[in-house]
Amino acid sequence: MKRTLITSFFLLLLSFSMIDLHSQNYNMLQGILNLNYESGAYFDPGGFNDYPATTEETIQQTLKSGIQHNYGTNPAPIWVTSTLQFNFTQFALGVGDTLFIYDGNSTAGPLIGAYNSVNSPGLIISDSTAVTFVFYSDGIADLNGLNMGWKATYGTYYHIPKPYNLDDNTVAFGQLSDCNAILYDSGGPTGNFASGENRTIVFTSTIGTHIKAERFSFNIGTNSILEIYDGNLVFNAANARRIGYFKNGYEPPEILISSGASLSFRFISQGTGPGFQFNLSCVNEIFEQGPGESACPKIELGPYVVNGTFTPQDTIVFDCTTPMVLLYADVKAPGLPTADYILQSIPYDPPFPWYGNGLTYTGPILDDVWFNNVNLPTNPLFSFSFYGQDYSSLTPGANGMVSFNSHSPGIFNGYVFDDSIPNISSPSFEFNLEVGYDHKNSIFGILQDTDPRFVTTNGSDIGGIWYGFQGEFPCRAFVMSFNRLPLYIGGAGGAPQSYQIVVYEGSNIIEVHVKNRNGNSTTNGGRSLLGILNAGGNQAVVPPGRNTGNWDATNESWRFIPISPVDNIEAVWYKNSVTPANLITNNNLDEKVLAVYPDETTT
Repeated sequence: MKRTLITSFFLLLLSFSMIDLHSQNYNMLQGILNLNYESGAYFDPGGFNDYPATTEETIQQTLKSGIQHNYGTNPAPIWVTSTLQFNFTQFALGVGDTLFIYDGNSTAGPLIGAYNSVNSPGLIISDSTAVTFVFYSDGIADLNGLNMGWKATYGTYYHIPKPYNLDDNTVAFGQLSDCNAILYDSGGPTGNFASGENRTIVFTSTIGTHIKAERFSFNIGTNSILEIYDGNLVFNAANARRIGYFKNGYEPPEILISSGASLSFRFISQGTGPGFQFNLSCVNEIFEQGPGESACPKIELGPYVVNGTFTPQDTIVFDCTTPMVLLYADVKAPGLPTADYILQSIPYDPPFPWYGNGLTYTGPILDDVWFNNVNLPTNPLFSFSFYGQDYSSLTPGANGMVSFNSHSPGIFNGYVFDDSIPNISSPSFEFNLEVGYDHKNSIFGILQDTDPRFVTTNGSDIGGIWYGFQGEFPCRAFVMSFNRLPLYIGGAGGAPQSYQIVVYEGSNIIEVHVKNRNGNSTTNGGRSLLGILNAGGNQAVVPPGRNTGNWDATNESWRFIPISPVDNIEAVWYKNSVTPANLITNNNLDEKVLAVYPDETTT
C-alpha cells in the first residue's frame, strides 16, 4: 500500500586564551576524558564511520575542561577554568537512538537536551567546566543514513568576557580564539593609545562558527585608521578581504560578522586618543546562497537527505511499511543586517530581459545624466537595505550606475574618475574629479563613459537604457539594463557595451551581469568600475580585477550577498491548510526539519 504526501509552502519573514597550535580529536568512549587542548573534534562511537546501529548499548562519557585563564591583576592571579562549547556540524541518529547531554560531571547535572533522528543539538555552551554525554542505541537497523552519527567541534568558553588590549603582548600571539571577548586599543578601557602604533590581531573561531564584532565605543580621531578584514590577515593575507577602514566621522558599523572563521583588526595611529572597544562573540550560522540558486527569498520543500543533496519535491509517494518521512524546508531569506557583503562569482545566466517586457526605455538621446528617481513599490512593500540603511527609492544614472542618493532628473551624471574604491587616503573623497558629483552610496555595474546617442540595434537585440521592475511578490527585482551602449569616443560611438544591475527585494541581494565590456575609449583613460560602495566611501566590495582601470570582460556575473545570521528565520509547519488549528508542533531544534507519519494523502 502506498500513501501520498503533498508538500506546499508559504513564505513568512520574521523579522579567549591563546591558541594551542595543536588540537585533538576524540571518539566517544566509556569513562572520563580530560581535555587539555583548547579545540578539537568529538565524534560518535563510530568515529569517522557510521556507528553500529544494530548493537544495543549505552555509553556514558564526561568531558572535563583542563584549560584556565588568569583574570587577575596584582597582587594575585585569579585563575578561572573554562566551560565548554560544542558545535554539532553533523548529526543523524536512528529513530530509537538518543544522545543525552548534561551540564556537569554526571547525569545529576541539568539536562541540556535529548536528541535523536536529525534533531541536532546545534551549538551548546555549558555553564559548568564539564559536560556529560550519554548515548543509547536500541540495536535496531534504521532508515538509510540515520546511523551516520555526529561530528562536533569543541572549544573553550568563558562566561566572563576576556579582555585584550591591542598592544605588543597581545599581537605577539598572532591570533586569538574566543567566543566571548573584548578588544580595546592599547590604552585599555581607561587609557589612551599612543602615536605611531601599527598592530594587527586576528580573532578565529576554532569550532567552525563566525566571529561577530559589536562596536561599543569608537574615538580615534581623524588621522588614525582602523582597518577591519574578513579573514585571517596574519596567516592567510591573500584571502583576507578588507571590509573597510574607519576613523572619526566614518565609524565601523554597529555589527560586523565574518563570512568564515576569522575577523582581523589593524590599527595605525597618528596622534593619541581614547580609542575603541569591540565586544566579540560567535555566530553559529550565516545565510549562504549557492551560485546556481535564485537570489529570491523563498522556501522549497522536499524529503530530508542525510549527508546528501537536497532536491525539492511537491509530491512524495512512499511505502506505508516505512512509518516515518523526514521533510525539509530549505529557507532562503537572509534579511538583515547588510553592513557587509560576500562576493560570489555565479554562472552567467541573466534571469531577466535586457529590454522591453515591462521595462521603461529612457529615450535615445540621454548622455551623462541622472534619470527620474524610482520609488520602490509599497503594496506590498518592496523591502531593500543597502549597507545598513533601508531605502524606498533609488536613482539610475546614464553612466552605468544606480545610486541610493536622491538626484534631480537631467542633472549631470559625471564620468571623470580615477580613484579605486574604497579610497585609501580619505573616505571623504568625492569619487569624481568633477567637483559636486558625489557617486558614493551606489552600485556600479559598470561605471564608465558611455554615449547613448549612438546606441545600436542588432536584429531583435534592441539597444538602449532600460529599467523597471520584474517578477512577482515576494520575488520582485529592480532591473537596470544597459544594452549595446557604445563608449564615448567623440563624434561617433565605440564598441557596444552591455551589462545589467539587478536588485532583489527581501533578500537584499545585488547582481551584476556583464555581457560585454571593451575598453576601447580614450575618454577618462577608458576607465571602468564594477562593485558597490557605501555612503561613507570607506566600505566597498569589488570583484578581482574589476576596480577602477581599463579592463575587458565577457559573459560574467557577480553576486553581492549580505552577511546575515539566520537565527531570525522561523519555519512553521501546518497540516492540510494554513489555519491555527492545523499548526504542527515541531520539537526539533532545527525547525526546518519535520518528521511526519501520514496514514493518508496529506498536504
